[in-house]
Amino acid sequence: MRNYNDKELNRILTEADQLLSDIQLYETPEEERERKQREEVRRQAEEEARKQAEQRRQEAEEARKQAEQQQQEEEEARKQAEQQQQEAEEARKQAELQQQKVEEARKQAEQQQKKEKVRQRKPEQLNSSQEVIKRKYFLWPVLFWMGSLAFMEALLHFSLYHRSSLHILYPLLASMGIGCFIAIVVSLFSAKVNYVLTVIFMVLLSGYYDFQMFYHTVTDSYFNLTVFPEKLQLLEVYSNNMDKGFSVVLSWGIVLFLPVLFLILTGGKRLPFYKGNWRSRLILLFAGMICLILMVLTLDIHGYKKDSPYVCFYQFESGNNLEPAGKQLGITVMTGLEVYEAVQ
Repeated sequence: MRNYNDKELNRILTEADQLLSDIQLYETPEEERERKQREEVRRQAEEEARKQAEQRRQEAEEARKQAEQQQQEEEEARKQAEQQQQEAEEARKQAELQQQKVEEARKQAEQQQKKEKVRQRKPEQLNSSQEVIKRKYFLWPVLFWMGSLAFMEALLHFSLYHRSSLHILYPLLASMGIGCFIAIVVSLFSAKVNYVLTVIFMVLLSGYYDFQMFYHTVTDSYFNLTVFPEKLQLLEVYSNNMDKGFSVVLSWGIVLFLPVLFLILTGGKRLPFYKGNWRSRLILLFAGMICLILMVLTLDIHGYKKDSPYVCFYQFESGNNLEPAGKQLGITVMTGLEVYEAVQ
């Protein structure tokens, strides 16, 4: 046998394989029939599988459509529920609005009924209720006058002497008494007239206190009403102190006008000056007299020495003890003593 090497053997085997692949296989009729039967069975199986896959696809499509339809139905149901909820909310709001209208109508009916009751009251009852209101507010103007005068006296005393002592008791009692008397005067007319009189009196008093402050700062003495021309000429002698006087008035004197500013800004609305009755005026008269009597009775507390409150009051002379009188008793009492001396 011929010996072949590996390369030739491989080549021969390759050629043999190629020849075998080119050989056409022939089958018998039975084998062909069996083959066709197998192919028919395979084709039928494939057709059955295809039909089943198509049926499953159709079922899936139907299930998807049913799911979509169910989802649409749920969405419609949700929208209907929301619409019903909105309608219920609107109905509730309308019911509340209707209830509010009914409540307002009830309140208006009650107010109308109250007005009818007020109209049906007797004139005496109306007058009595008005008197109660006036008595209720009549106390505030009195306290305003007493407090304003006491405030101006204390402020003037402190601005000139820069200290306070027990002697401030006399200016305060006197200002409270004078405040009661002025309150009687501004209770004689209607509320508007009383308000105008209050503003006028308050402006005059504040201006007088400011002038005394200015004059005392410039000349170191109070302005004497009994020697009016001479005291005015004294300002020319002390003209160098004018700037000092103006500075004191600007720093302290403006504060004296706070009651006036309060009256002007409120316009008499927060502090109405109603017309008082005679009983209230009598009470004010006694209150003012008690304040002045207390001031007089307490004068001897500080003794009877020279320039003491007792001596300044009972032995007042505008030419001698005007300055001690203003310092011990206050501007209000000092001015009253000047007027009393001029009348005598």
